[in-house]
Amino acid sequence: MFTIDKASPDALFEQIKTGLRREIASGRFKPGQALPDEGSLGEQLVVSHMTVRRALVELSREGLLRRISGKGTFVRDAFAPQPKTRRGAIAVVSTVDPAERASLYYHRMLQALLTGLEETGTPLAFRTVRQPYEEFVAGLRADRSLRALAVVWASDAELLRHLAKLPLPIVLLDSASPPQPRFDEVVQDGEAAVYAAVDYLIKLGHRDIGLI
Repeated sequence: MFTIDKASPDALFEQIKTGLRREIASGRFKPGQALPDEGSLGEQLVVSHMTVRRALVELSREGLLRRISGKGTFVRDAFAPQPKTRRGAIAVVSTVDPAERASLYYHRMLQALLTGLEETGTPLAFRTVRQPYEEFVAGLRADRSLRALAVVWASDAELLRHLAKLPLPIVLLDSASPPQPRFDEVVQDGEAAVYAAVDYLIKLGHRDIGLI
């Protein structure tokens, strides 16, 4: 395994990317082969797992690696379709009270979303629902970077009515559905719901997905 030079002016994650490229080019890691997990790589290279993760995510975006949730990171076949990336942030828009955002449930839901988006190279941003809803939804409508929305824990019928007017695919997660919904899917299983929603929207061909 290659080593990291902490005295080098090059960023640690860039050194990891360079080292992994060389390992793959030399044949140590072959197409379809799994790389060591982030923790193991971090221990071997004496860097944090977050530094390793950044390197792996960027190599995935470049098409060299493939990250599969729950399974690991694999060397991508040179002839496999390369992931498409899109500029612009994904809006995570929440109705959750600030005090509740520290909860494990909310944290794991966001982590599940991040894991799904990492595989597509999709960036993420955060917003908070505000009133009047009409102005808030107008702002979403004007945001051309959004291609779909996931609505989390929304029980206000007025908010849902305004959201239903948006010309976007919308998935409800642990949210109350209005009497006459035009939403694409409703799921009620917390963390699993996030995985299901992201997978559903990606299969529709969407890459810019907002979580509300």
